[in-house]
Amino acid sequence: MMAYLEYENSCGRALQEEAEEADPDGQPPVDPVEKESERLNCDGKGFDKNIRRLVYSKIQTAFADRGDRNLKEEDPRKGDRFVLFGSGHGALFHLEQLAYYQAKYRLDSKERVKGSDAFRYVAFFDDEDDKPQGAGEQLLENDVIRRERYVDIVLEDDSGRETWVELKSYAAKSKANRTELDIGKIGNWRLGTSDRKPKKGYFPSLHRQFVIDRTAKHLGGAWLAMNQSERKLIDVIVEVKDFQWKFQKFSVDNRRTKRKQYSPDLGSERSKGTIRERLARLPKYNNDQNELVEVSMGRREITGMSHHVFDSGIAATLKEVLPGLGFEMIEDAVEDVIIEGVE
Repeated sequence: MMAYLEYENSCGRALQEEAEEADPDGQPPVDPVEKESERLNCDGKGFDKNIRRLVYSKIQTAFADRGDRNLKEEDPRKGDRFVLFGSGHGALFHLEQLAYYQAKYRLDSKERVKGSDAFRYVAFFDDEDDKPQGAGEQLLENDVIRRERYVDIVLEDDSGRETWVELKSYAAKSKANRTELDIGKIGNWRLGTSDRKPKKGYFPSLHRQFVIDRTAKHLGGAWLAMNQSERKLIDVIVEVKDFQWKFQKFSVDNRRTKRKQYSPDLGSERSKGTIRERLARLPKYNNDQNELVEVSMGRREITGMSHHVFDSGIAATLKEVLPGLGFEMIEDAVEDVIIEGVE
């Protein structure tokens, strides 16, 4: 996996250098030489500088944590900005997913990896006329609620439409109780609040993130940061066609607690109290927010949760794509933190 990620980094670096060195008038060189990207058989694909930077950061995180076997969980209290940094097997999961989606793109997928830890504004509206009107230039205004979102992986299809992939790496409460998270229950977000003082034992931040993602999908768009605008305004919309949450499937030995940790069972959206059912709920809202909910997300629980929320093991997804590109799996490098099922 690491060899493949470095291949994509090398391709991205070569393509960037060749673009910077290209003749502005489009004239070919007097003495043509083979380009580095051609030698590597990059086919015009590779990680851009932002993804390359993130890959190296997560490699450092993953192997630092693996060195002392202290594999940590992500903390939902960190809010939307926390994207698996400081989590050894979480960082490894993020790297695997980058490799998986980029390899799929090379093989047959129409969606490329556009960004990772990518910033977006998601807005909530109570008037249909203020909603995003498709990709392009539209000033973000008249929004009732505005939230910043850092998307773990952004995929983009040939039409420029985005699919957001959120990666989660939480332990279950125990092997016997895999329907609850070790850090507590998923609380129900009250629309528009900060959730800085949640009910004891509940963490509404996960539900808030999910509501934000379903709102972006329902409205069909989100806004880029001001530095992506020629006018330095929040006025550049990207289309959002779908979102998915992937929970890492794993078992790890926790040195601090001297016990084994397991990934959670997501359950069914039709079973009360499961992870899927809690995420599918509408946020809590006041009577005067009916239009806000109707316009922004529709006034009912989301359905089709097995499409939006599912689990994934590292070995399974790597075996699916990397051999097709000529990269061998080194299973023993990750087998001690991955399971394909828990008996």
